[in-house]
Amino acid sequence: MKNAVNLTRDIICLHYDRKLDEIIKYMDENVVWIAPLGSQYVQGAENVREILSIEQEIPFVVTNAHYSLLYEDGQTAAVYGHYTASNTGVSHYLFTQEQRCTFIYRKTPAGLRVIFMHVSNPADNLLGKNEDFPFAVGKKAYELVNQKIKENRKRSQRIRFKDVANGDYYVNLNGVLYIEAQHRKCQVKCLKRSFEIKEMISDVEKELPENFLRIHRSYIVNMDYVIDCHRYQVNMVKDVQLPIPVKRYAEVFDQLTAYYSRQISER
Repeated sequence: MKNAVNLTRDIICLHYDRKLDEIIKYMDENVVWIAPLGSQYVQGAENVREILSIEQEIPFVVTNAHYSLLYEDGQTAAVYGHYTASNTGVSHYLFTQEQRCTFIYRKTPAGLRVIFMHVSNPADNLLGKNEDFPFAVGKKAYELVNQKIKENRKRSQRIRFKDVANGDYYVNLNGVLYIEAQHRKCQVKCLKRSFEIKEMISDVEKELPENFLRIHRSYIVNMDYVIDCHRYQVNMVKDVQLPIPVKRYAEVFDQLTAYYSRQISER
């Protein structure tokens, strides 16, 4: 018989690998499942299957997993633990969330069967009450952006533009949120101000470093200030929302995800 700690580890991995049938075979017929969403308060293996089936198209990876045996006797075993679940870049969502879990098993001749499972998310890892949990960027991404803002204030990344009077205009790119095309000119939107330059956005794009991304024919964003990306738009600090063309959405999302992932891995 597989021990309760190893079985808990396997069930969590199977869940995020989206192997629903293999999970259900470990469930007691009358299992109770309580989880963060309002709909995730159910009893019965088939009801658990119905709720979990909604998430099957969105695979995740599990890291930093730790599980421990809480209690065991001749009839039952209880395990608790925590882990980090991260979206792999599929289905165009950015998501990283710490989760805690408790599993209670009944011992049967056929092996351990889950009679109760509870999964929760630390409340302080949520960005706010309007966040579209669980498939939005949580507080980790928000904190990363704030950390980038603090770092950018300490260093200068200057570039020279031509202003509308054909003079030289020196700009610290670390304070630039995004750049918007306006005919043959551009508006440069910064954290504290905005100004107009006499350059085409295609020319400006060639001069910018790797943390700038053109998401639209009219917009280049500073990825250091992007909070999340979904529903064909990017959401940035200062409550800025900019559109992404439907045909370019997957490409833009992949580039944002790759940049965001590099920033996380470097910390």
